[in-house]
Amino acid sequence: MGDMFFNGLYPYVDLDAGGSLHGVIEAADLARELALGQRVRLSGDPRRKDRDDYGRLLRYVRLPDGRLLNAELLRRGVARVFTRYPFGRMDEFLALEAEA
Repeated sequence: MGDMFFNGLYPYVDLDAGGSLHGVIEAADLARELALGQRVRLSGDPRRKDRDDYGRLLRYVRLPDGRLLNAELLRRGVARVFTRYPFGRMDEFLALEAEA
């Protein structure tokens, strides 16, 4: 899904939203609603390399209003944190996931 919009995946967030096709569609729809047609800023995490083992670009996606798209997907309950590899915003993202 992330490749469609940003030529890379959303880092550290599992967009399957629980493993269902409905969850993928819901997450994609929300990402499109928040970011389509917007100029976004992509930034890396100083604790992680730029690409994962599959060559996918790992980035935080900053919306024009300053919010992180990654965090918004978590806050709204359509994404989950991928905890296999540590990253700089892991605690913040886990808290957002728990609140959703």
